[in-house]
Amino acid sequence: LWTFRPWVSLGSQMSQQEVLDLSQTIRDSEIPAGAVVLDGWKSDQSCDINAKLFPEPRRMVDLLHARGFKVVLRVTPYWKSEQHGFSDAVTQKYLAAKEDGAPYFLDSAHSGYALVDFSNAYAVNWWQNLYRPIVELGIDGFKTDGGDTVAPEMKFYGGKTGAEIHNIFPVLYNNAASDLLKNMGACCGKDRETNAESNILWAGSGFVGSQKHEASSSMSLEGEFNYLSGEIRAMLSSSLSGIPLWGRDIGGHGKPAEELILRCAALGCFSPIMQFNEVEHVLPWSYGADSSHIYQEFARLRVSLLPYIYSYVHQLTLDGIPLTRPLMLEYPNDVQAQSVEDSYLFGNELLVAPVHTEGASSRTVYLPSGEWLDFWGPTRYSGGKKVEVSGPLNSIPVFIKMGSIIPRSNDGKLFPMVSGANDSAILDIYPGGSSSFQYFNEKDVIPITSRKVKNILTVSFDHDFPSHNYLLRILSPLPAEVRVNGVLLNATESGRDFATMTNTWWYDRYSERFYVRVPAAGKMVIQIKYKKQSEPTLFESWRYPFEAVHGEGNIPVEVTAMNTEFIDRMMLTYTTKNSPTGEAFLNPTKIQGNRLTFEIPNRTVAYKPDEIRFYVRLLKSVRSAPQTISLHPALERKMDVPRK
Repeated sequence: LWTFRPWVSLGSQMSQQEVLDLSQTIRDSEIPAGAVVLDGWKSDQSCDINAKLFPEPRRMVDLLHARGFKVVLRVTPYWKSEQHGFSDAVTQKYLAAKEDGAPYFLDSAHSGYALVDFSNAYAVNWWQNLYRPIVELGIDGFKTDGGDTVAPEMKFYGGKTGAEIHNIFPVLYNNAASDLLKNMGACCGKDRETNAESNILWAGSGFVGSQKHEASSSMSLEGEFNYLSGEIRAMLSSSLSGIPLWGRDIGGHGKPAEELILRCAALGCFSPIMQFNEVEHVLPWSYGADSSHIYQEFARLRVSLLPYIYSYVHQLTLDGIPLTRPLMLEYPNDVQAQSVEDSYLFGNELLVAPVHTEGASSRTVYLPSGEWLDFWGPTRYSGGKKVEVSGPLNSIPVFIKMGSIIPRSNDGKLFPMVSGANDSAILDIYPGGSSSFQYFNEKDVIPITSRKVKNILTVSFDHDFPSHNYLLRILSPLPAEVRVNGVLLNATESGRDFATMTNTWWYDRYSERFYVRVPAAGKMVIQIKYKKQSEPTLFESWRYPFEAVHGEGNIPVEVTAMNTEFIDRMMLTYTTKNSPTGEAFLNPTKIQGNRLTFEIPNRTVAYKPDEIRFYVRLLKSVRSAPQTISLHPALERKMDVPRK
């Protein structure tokens, strides 16, 4: 599971003490991170540890493990003439050679280095024996780099040329690294909690046959915006090629712009592997408090999605379907989905549409058929068309397919008010007909089902996990009654009280979420019954051009009514180029006398639609309508509301 937590890759000039200091800073700052990648641990590309930078490598690895970090090393297939073992390699012909049999030394960025011949089984054994003492320090994985540096004129084992072996070389190289990790897993690669082998190989290059390795990477591309859309296409191409997991170095080389760092972090959050690449001591918090906070929130969101991610990773080991999916994979008969290259499904429940254009704060997204909900707010969309959506720097356009069940962890600290210490998982449920999810909790597969028939929603699962609970968070109107295995539950009035209680429920009117906590004690059937009533009356209040709206933050809307008890909630629809793009339902955030205050989320209107149309939903059979309405400070004047 640690593989899917955020990683931090540390640059080539960072010393042992700097690594340890940074790891402690990350923990003290509560920035989620599960692995540290060490880049500059070697002495000139060999497998000799750089004693000047890392005088006590075992102590460093032990301290990193004690702080909850796995340790991954960047390795290369190069060998320098001054390094340990080089003379043996030349004598035994373990290196790629020139026509005359002498070692072929690379030029350009790797001048003076020779390439290990991984097509020679004896060379592989020699290389693995030299790396074995390094792995014995407690190393948890390799990030293999440099597998794409074969020159056509090189000579390899058996007389093959570089032109012949170029494509297969990274596969042979990665096989050697992966076999070493797996063969040594019994002594130093066991996961402490599950006692399972937990080493990983993250390959920077590959070919046919690379699919058997755990992950692939585009490595460090240039830190420029014009590479970002290509990263998305590379990830989706890898998925269709059978490479199960993919990641990139967030930020790339050099010191990228703050905007690019945050866009890459957002993409990384919804990628199989999320890794920040430190270069020249540049980290997310190097750009100031705002960027540090945004990155921290993306990292926390990532951690909260680990049960969802891990469930799909387990499933792909059974059916091979990747975690990141081009739309055409799930919607093969949708002609428009076939041409989408910059949006994708993350699992089957989430559609992700990264903003990849410099300076953009919105983008157009194609949503396939069905009903979709904005991951960040109340806006719903009907699929089968393109919509314009906002994408501020602290967010990324993500949509939830209605009917979804999304398991989330309690580690991300995203639900501090309602989550309890013994909640093993939070189940986000978005009812829509009949749906199911195969939740994998690192040990068992737990089928979770949700079914809505008339006015009764039934959620069920079967899992015996003593002293642990499941917290269900359901997008739902106010229930009339709630039963668990036939037993009627009482409601609690406070979310904070709910956090400490079991077998009770609470309804958050403002987020329109229903919460119920049940023990993981075998088969559990939760039935939520709603009142039978007709839809509330939709009273169209007024429409207003967006140009009149200004200001920052959420936009307050005040409604004055004869009787506020008759008002159900507010609905917004907004249009761009005379076409409806979405709608949002808002519950009042404040009620005082005959005045209700609603708040339009800033992201709802951040992309500047042409027009917003406001509605007030009244309970059925209500004839009195709101009298006046005002938007302060966003609108400069009040508007009289005509009666229906």
